[in-house]
Amino acid sequence: MTFKTIHGMSKTKFYRVWKAIKNRCNNPNVESYKDYGGRGIKICERWLESFENFRDDMYESYLEHKKNNNSTTINRINNNGNYEPSNCKWATYLEQTKNKRKSIKPKFYKTELKLCDICKKYFTLFKKCIQCRRTERKKVIPISS
Repeated sequence: MTFKTIHGMSKTKFYRVWKAIKNRCNNPNVESYKDYGGRGIKICERWLESFENFRDDMYESYLEHKKNNNSTTINRINNNGNYEPSNCKWATYLEQTKNKRKSIKPKFYKTELKLCDICKKYFTLFKKCIQCRRTERKKVIPISS
């Protein structure tokens, strides 16, 4: 008689991350399959074999990342690489957005920056400009007759 290992984590976000990785890499019926398994991105055999292996490799770093960040998601360092310990880390949603294939990378003052970096860096300046323009529009200029 064989017994299934009970890890007590099936209702956690961490477990759902592992299930989602397996689905997007292996299940052609999942909408995101075309961007993962359909492109040849795989989940390593070790993680595919069991959740416990994924937990052993990634749980400690997950908890560490989660201490300082509300949004914790798994991120492949090499966007074209597989889900495996050497290519995965925990990131915020903003960090993950920067690592997408579709990230816009315009040249900005001879430097290639991702659009979200430009927005973050220059938003404060932009906001001040907008406030100035609104203030100037509200000024009443008396017309002399």
